[in-house]
Order: sequence, then structure tokens, then C-alpha cells
Amino acid sequence: MKKFISLIIALALSLTLIMSFSACAEVENGVKIQRMKMTLEYTDADGQSVERTVQLKLYLNNAPKTTARFMELAEKGYYNGVCVSNVQTNWVEFGAYKYVDGTLTRADGELETLKGEFSANGWSGNSLLSNKGALIMKRDYTLDTNTTGVYDSAKSTVIVALGSVSKFPSSQYCVFGVVCSDDEAYTATSASTTKTHPSIDAFSALTELRETSDGVMTYYNEKENAFYATKLDEEGVRRYYLGATIAEDDSNLLEGEAEEQFIKKLDENSTEFLVIPYNTITIKSIVKA
Repeated sequence: MKKFISLIIALALSLTLIMSFSACAEVENGVKIQRMKMTLEYTDADGQSVERTVQLKLYLNNAPKTTARFMELAEKGYYNGVCVSNVQTNWVEFGAYKYVDGTLTRADGELETLKGEFSANGWSGNSLLSNKGALIMKRDYTLDTNTTGVYDSAKSTVIVALGSVSKFPSSQYCVFGVVCSDDEAYTATSASTTKTHPSIDAFSALTELRETSDGVMTYYNEKENAFYATKLDEEGVRRYYLGATIAEDDSNLLEGEAEEQFIKKLDENSTEFLVIPYNTITIKSIVKA
């Protein structure tokens, strides 16, 4: 009888644990997911202060190591204060840089590299694609030579796809989550009105900060640790300048062979060049939702 009672108690405890786990874990199509909440702060193209909260969804079974790294860094506060360091037409990225005393500063130097879950790394359990809204763990191009065996160079930089991004195929980059497509409420801090939009729209709005109202766009080369500026001249020809700004007398204009070499480098190694938004976009926090 005592053994029978003990067995009943053990089964009851096991059932309680299972039910407790099931209640806490969110499962979607057989995959365990974790929702996260990210808060962005920046000044928009009209000079208005903006704070937006967006919803993220991580797929834990598809990319267990990568999602564990992302959640660990978020819980430690690593992402608090990092900036959006690249704003392209169809993706943005964050996680590697902070502004320290007004200077763009690498923040991930002490982090170990991560071997991502995608097919080129021998991982067959990740069916996520780099479509619009995808969260992609970017490989570090200062370490990565794009050769076999160097696919474990990811650290903390996250790409948010704003469309289908062929530069980051899911066979060679770890897609570990999505920006939720359901609505999110955000309030511009300069106004009292609340607007409701899909979370991905909050990231899409950042593309307006790629260049100034005068058409100046700033590049940052990660390998060279150097800035370049670009703008169309009066005749509609794109010109390039050394440095983050354009001198009034055009004294930093790249001309002749220097210009040709830069354009060639930009075409052949475009992934080395970040497009720095002209207004600082800061990640205020990332927490579990």
C-alpha cells in the first residue's frame, strides 16, 4: 500500500510539473518560443524625440545556442545602450557598437564567437528563412573570410530584415527569430497621441535616417575603422569624401585614382561598409515579454 501511495504521489508531482511547464512555455507549430520586448529611442527625420517598443519572437528549438546567447546578453543588459549601426534599404543592424563620448566604439570585443545553427555549419534543424522581419545573427566580417570553417564568428550583432535579404542567406547565417507581425503600440515622447502599427514598421521607419535632408550619407568601414561621406553633386554625380562630414571647400573630396579605388572597394566589399544613421538610434532595453 505504501508503495502504491508513493507511486500515486510521484505521478501527481510529475503531472504537476508537466502542466506547470506547459503553462509557462509557449509553443508554435511544435516549436518552443520566447517573446522579447525591445525599446528603441531616437530623434526622427523631423527632429521629434521618439520611443518605440517592438515585439520579438525567438524560436528556441531552431537555434538553441543562438537564442540562448541573445537572451543571456539581453538579461545581462549588454544590449542596453548599443546603437543601430547600419541602416540599409532592406535591413538594419545593431549590437556591436555604442557611442562613447560621441565616438562610435566597439562593444563586443570581450565576447566569445558563436557557431550558429545553419546548414553550412552542419546544423539541419533550422528551417527559418531570412525573409522580412527575420532576426539574423550576423557574422563578424573582421574575423570572417567567408571560407569553410569560419562560420563560427558571430558575436552579438543582429540584423533585422526589412525585406528578403539575399546577402544573408539562411544556409550561411543563423535566423533565430522574427519581429512580430502583430500590432504594437508606441508613443512619441514629444506628443500625447498613441499610434498602433506592426512592430516591423518601427524598424522600417529607420530607413528615413539613412541620409540627411541635404542628401549626405555616411559610411563606416569596420576593417579600416574609417569614415567616408557621399553626396550627389549639382550635376547628379555621386561624389565621395574622406571623413564623416563634407568640408565646405571640398578639401576632403576623393578624386582620380583615390576615388576609383574607393568605388571598387565599395562594390567588391560592400558588407564591410556600414551606413551610419545621421541621428543616433539607441536600444534602450531588451527584456522578456
